[in-house]
Formats: sequence, structure tokens, C-alpha cells
Amino acid sequence: MSIATVVSISGQAWARDADGNMRELRVGDTLAEGESLITSDNGRVELDFADSLEPTVIEGGQVVAMTPELDADLPVDIGEFSALDEDLEALLAALDDDELDLLDVLDATAAGAGPGGGADGGHSFVQLARIAENVDPLAFEFGMGAFEEPPEIEGAGLLVAEADEAEGIEEVEEVVAPTAGEASLLLSDELLSAEGGSTASGVLPFSFGSGSGGSVSFADMDGVERQVGQETLIFSWDAGTNTLTAFSPARELNIFTLEVNPSTGAFTVTQINNLLHEEGLDEALVGLTYTVTSESGTATGTLNLTIMDDVPSLELGDVDLSEVALITYDQETADGTSIATGSVAVAFNAAVDASYGADGAGSTVISGYALTLNDIEHGLESGGEPIVFELVDGIVIGTANGSEVLRIEVDAENGEVTVTQSGPVDHPEQGADSIGLPAGLVGVSATVTVTDADGDTATDTINADLSGNVTIVDDLPEVGVAGDTLATEGGDVIDGTWSSDPGADSAGATLEVQVGDETQLLTGSESVSFITELGELTVNADGTWSFVPGTDVDHSDGNPSLEFTLIKTDGDGDVAEESHTITLEDGTGPTPGDEDGEGGSLTLALADAQTVNGSHVVDGQLAFTAGSDAITTFAFGDTAGLTVTGLDGELVWTA
Repeated sequence: MSIATVVSISGQAWARDADGNMRELRVGDTLAEGESLITSDNGRVELDFADSLEPTVIEGGQVVAMTPELDADLPVDIGEFSALDEDLEALLAALDDDELDLLDVLDATAAGAGPGGGADGGHSFVQLARIAENVDPLAFEFGMGAFEEPPEIEGAGLLVAEADEAEGIEEVEEVVAPTAGEASLLLSDELLSAEGGSTASGVLPFSFGSGSGGSVSFADMDGVERQVGQETLIFSWDAGTNTLTAFSPARELNIFTLEVNPSTGAFTVTQINNLLHEEGLDEALVGLTYTVTSESGTATGTLNLTIMDDVPSLELGDVDLSEVALITYDQETADGTSIATGSVAVAFNAAVDASYGADGAGSTVISGYALTLNDIEHGLESGGEPIVFELVDGIVIGTANGSEVLRIEVDAENGEVTVTQSGPVDHPEQGADSIGLPAGLVGVSATVTVTDADGDTATDTINADLSGNVTIVDDLPEVGVAGDTLATEGGDVIDGTWSSDPGADSAGATLEVQVGDETQLLTGSESVSFITELGELTVNADGTWSFVPGTDVDHSDGNPSLEFTLIKTDGDGDVAEESHTITLEDGTGPTPGDEDGEGGSLTLALADAQTVNGSHVVDGQLAFTAGSDAITTFAFGDTAGLTVTGLDGELVWTA
């Protein structure tokens, strides 16, 4: 049994039977007993219950059961509403009793078992079914006194004549004027990009009255200008296609069209382009006037069209900060600060995927950049003191023993990050010349606002870890040695200079001098000395060194060398080394004569006459200077240097 007919749909609606089967509804579909009407969240349905009343509106997100009581044609079971004897007795007793109130005895009035009203009725009256009683038709029989023919009645001919004249009078037909009501429907900017688009259909509430040749049109809207949302729309009517078009001259776009069947009033509205809504408003309403015309007159009604706004949306991806390098140097903090800057704005923008929806592009703005500080174990120290980080007025500040070491801040408007290092940061691992903040310690966030062409907005918060982009380069110590590299055995003293710099990590820095396996610490104003086989090395605290060459050095395998190394260790354990090598060349050999040059040669005079009785012995002394090596033996190794005069014959020398 049909309960209601669908006359208008905005959005979507379905009918669900008792078994749970669903079917999508269209204009003209009927809903049967036992079915339920289901409307979408943004939907709207108008139902005609054939009760001669205005269509019933079912808003979005509703479920309405179709029960027999909703049927206007439901017959009334009079038997159920007949007055019973006990009811009448109670009523009569109440009438005789002045102390009783009839309202306490009588049931409340109702509209009866049916929905009330037929095709030309309604719910504006109360059907009193309880007074219905069956009455048999009258039946009388008379067996006597019947006439064989009707009696003559005086004046009867005149009555017949008057009756004949009355039959000749033409009845005047009643003229009923057309009617037109009010209807509403929804369109949505959001559905423009969906399958099926943004459309709505329905049937205008109207009647042609008693006239014929009627039609329905929106001709009165031709040339009308209306302010709808942010736009001025100009309407034009095409009588050939029965189509009304809404045009936006500012954007030179058609916003929607409405096509109507002039005979039935069935219409379809198709949205072509988005409407620019007022900022902060999600819907815009425009009233469209339609005209019903027939031979019995004209009537106007209104179709209220609401266009729902489409809002923008955004999706956030991962922020890639690999191109942002914030590098500071311990070395620069020795006599000032080390500053590094970089912007995260480009990376943040790349991580935002904005969708402006049907209203088109407006803007995507990232603002309100701010730093975050998390409770992460980091183990960072400066001069052996732990660094404590705090977030103060949006700035991350790290201090060690009350002194600021590191400061990180960000410009809220443009995302420019500045890192200022004012003290050294310990780098405990030797050879690790840089150190960073542990992951998750310091982050940066910002607010993303996407605005479409008509001012609707969508916002979200974007975050990234900034810790891995902050790098602190260690200030390694420096040491250098310069000076003479060649010494002569037994020769003059040679010397040179040295220098060292602990860098920013000066606290606890040391300088050591190493010669072979021996290492000595150079501190304060003292000096260190090393006595070796090649000579004596002295390194002074004033940055000088000297070497006194030794003597009696074995040069049998060439010139020996002496290497000494300066080792500089800074406060966080970094080490720098520099070595210097001194080569010791052989000194001078023995030379004839003493230091004054005397005694380098000797002349001895022999006389033959003295040999008569034996030998003649004479002596003398030769002098030699030892040179760099001590004289260990003396011998005439070569007779070429011996000259004998006055010989008569040949002299033979034997060793």
C-alpha cells in the first residue's frame, strides 16, 4: 500500500524495506507501507501524503517509518468508535451531577483513526466518529385506500411550467484561480567535483485552478539582479528551452541553470560553477520567483535555493630539513660568539598539500613559527659541566654552571632560525671534530592556514625536528715547532721556537715534550731538558728551544738525528702533535798543533859523531788538537811527512 510520494529531493534519500534492502529514491517514487525513508546528512525530501496539505519536509539525517496511520485514504472502522451503553450511562449521570466535571469523564478529543481529510480535506477539523449510528431506511406499506390514478391537484400545471422554465436556466461555472506555493532545495559547491555533480530536482507546488492551457515558468526572473553571497547574479530566461540561467558578470561564469517542465512543474537545477560565499558563512540563499498561468488567472510562488559552501582542506607530509645547516664553531667562541642562520620556511611549504575546493585558489600561509623543547637525555657538557636547556620566552637557552653556551631562536613570521654559540661544547671522542644535538631535543612548529577564493579557511599545525640540523664543530688544539735542523758534533748551540693554542677548550689543556720514550710536561714558566747521546735538548716555557751538540758521537753509519715532539691536548681531550728533527753532522778531526797552533811540527838534529860509541838519541814534542772526538791513539801512519836531510844513501823505515 502506497503511503506517500516524493515530490522533491536535495542531496540523497533511500527507501529501506523490512528486510533491510535499500533503494535510492527519485522524484515521483512512492513509499510503501513497512518501508522507512532515510535522508543523507545534507539531504532534504518533500513528501506528498495526498491529504491536500502542503508537502511534508523531511530534513537530512532522518529515518521515518511508513505506517498505515499516515495513509489519508485509510477507512475508519466505525464499529470501534460506536458509543457503548455504559458510556452513555456515565455521561447522563455526569450531566445530572452538578459536582462532576464533564472533562473528567469524557476522553480527550481526537482526529479519529485515519489521518484525517480526503482529497479536498485536511487536518483542520475533528472527525467525531463516536456519534455514528446505523439507521435503517424507512419502509411503509399500505394495503388499503390506494387510488387507481393520482388525484388532481389545483395549480399542478403551473408548478410543472415553472419547473420547465427552471430547467432552461444555464448554470454559471465557478472560476477557480491558479495557486502557487513555496518550495526549497539545496545545492553544494563541494559536489561540483563529485560524480554526478551538484544537482537537485523536484516538483513546484502549484495548481492551474479551473482554467485550461496553463503553464509554469520563471519568466519574471528575466533580467533580475540579486546579491547572492559575495556575487551579483543576473538571471536570464530562455522561453524556448524553459531554462533559467544565473550568471556572474564579475567572473563571467554561469553559476547554475534551472530547467522546468511548464506543464507539470517538475524542475532540475544544475550547478555549473561555485558561488563565492560571504566570509564566515557556509550557505547562501536566493529566492526564485515562478509564475503559474492559466485561463483562470495567474499566481506566483517562490523556489528557495540554498547553495552550500565548499571549504578548503590540507594534508601535511614529512618536513625535509636536509638542506638546512646550522653550523657553529668552538674556535670562534674563544674571543666572541659563533652564529649560524638558516630558514625552515621552504621545507615547511614543501610539506603542505593544499586543496582549495570548488571556490578556487586563495592562499596558503605558514606563520607562527615557534620552537619546542623536549625532555631528552643529551649528555652535552661545556668544560666538564653539564649543559642545561630551558625554553624561555620562545627561545631555547643552554647554560653550563650558570653561563650561557648555546642559544636557539626562530623568527615567528619567516621561519629564520638563529643559533648563537657563546661557549665551547665538549667533544669527548678524539677525532670527532663535530657534535650535534640529539634527535628530538629541539623542534620547530608552525600554523598552516589555507584560504580559498571566497575566504573559507582550513588550519593545522606542522612540526619538524630541528636537533639534527644544529652542528657544533670542535675547536682542535694547534702546535708548531720551527728552528735549526742541522747541528755539528762538538759545534755551536742551535735553537728554535715553538707555539701552541688550545683553542676554545683551553680549560685543562696541557703541553708535553717527548724525546724517544721519555715524556715531560711543560708547565708554567719552567723548562724541560733531555740529555741524549747526541747532545742536550732544552724546551723553554717562553716558546724557545735549544740544542747543545755532543761530542764523541759515532758517525760510522752516517749522521745520526734527534727527534722531539710537542703534544698539545685541549680541555675536551683533543690532541695536536708536531715533531722537529735535528741532524748531527760529524765534527772536525784531530789537527796538528795546540789551541795556539804551536807544536804542529818537530825538527830533530842527529850527529854521526855521537854514534861512535853507541846511538845518538834526541827527542822533542808534537802537539795535536783532538777536534770533536777524543784522541785515543797516536801513530805514524804515513812516512811521507818525515823528512831527513844530510843522508848519504837510502833510508828505509820500518813500523
